[in-house]
Amino acid sequence: MSSRFHILHTPASSGGAHMVLKCTAVSHTLSAHRGSSHCTGKNVSSTHQRMVLREIWTAALYTIFMLLVFGSELLTGFENLPAPQNVLLSSIDMIHLLRWSPVLVSGGSVRYTVEFQGEHEREYRNGMWQEVLECLDIVHPVCNVTADISSNVDYDLRVRAYQEERVSPWASIKNMFNRQDTVLTVPVFNVTARKEFLQVDFTEMPKSIVFVLKYWPKGAEHQAVQVTSEQNPFVLVQIEEGVTYCLQAWTHVEVIHKSSNVSELQCVSIPSTLPPWVAPTAVTVSLIVVIVVSLFLLVALQKHLHLIKYFCCPKEMLPDSLDVDTCRVKLYGEKTTSEICDPVLIQPEITL
Repeated sequence: MSSRFHILHTPASSGGAHMVLKCTAVSHTLSAHRGSSHCTGKNVSSTHQRMVLREIWTAALYTIFMLLVFGSELLTGFENLPAPQNVLLSSIDMIHLLRWSPVLVSGGSVRYTVEFQGEHEREYRNGMWQEVLECLDIVHPVCNVTADISSNVDYDLRVRAYQEERVSPWASIKNMFNRQDTVLTVPVFNVTARKEFLQVDFTEMPKSIVFVLKYWPKGAEHQAVQVTSEQNPFVLVQIEEGVTYCLQAWTHVEVIHKSSNVSELQCVSIPSTLPPWVAPTAVTVSLIVVIVVSLFLLVALQKHLHLIKYFCCPKEMLPDSLDVDTCRVKLYGEKTTSEICDPVLIQPEITL
């Protein structure tokens, strides 16, 4: 009797592999043939031993091969995940997003964890990393790190993948990030004209960004008014009916001392409460009234001129002695046609 070993490879439900060595007993019957004998009992025994050793050696070699191929699964049951690729941080209007390419592997969903390291962690906390609490065990390959980047220093960020107990190496951004490098976009706004005010609606922005609006009557930019506010929408009340206003806007972030470019010019007309024919009609009527009043005053002035003179320069009665008509005063030896003479008696002077 001799033993033969047969190796069976059966896949397991867990994705691994199991090897089974099956030993079967094979009975050999030695028959003696009539008239001849080919081997002795000793030769048969040594042949069986060699066959057993050969099959045991073959099974050992196959086992070593399987260990080399499936060694990691046989020893630990897991293999490491690849690190996330294309790790980039984009920052627009003070919103900082970390993105990466998803890790594509079989065996279930992959989750991610993100960490950051600022100047404080590098210099005062022995280079430790802080977890981004909003990005622990997340499914999507994007993380909003705006709340964690809170000062104007350089930050480093990294991410790694998980799948059950399988884990990938850390993958970091190529260059450190400073929030002063954020890109401020030109604000987009819509202007609505009312009779009493102008309403300016901006696209949504983070609270750290303020809007700066400049407006003026068309053709009079030297009268421009500039207002700053975090409110959205803007309401402008210092306007006049029937006037066309022009507007421009930009954004500003005080914590990084940075402003966006200025928007394109928008002009809008303020509607008037009166019909369009009222203004020219009022001007015409006013002109006619002025002309009529002027003519009336001119006629009245000519008709009552003597009264006006009397009230302005009243004439007083003179005494007779000053009346030129009753007492003719001769000036500069003026001669008259008739002379009035009174008789005068002259007597000689008598001396004693």
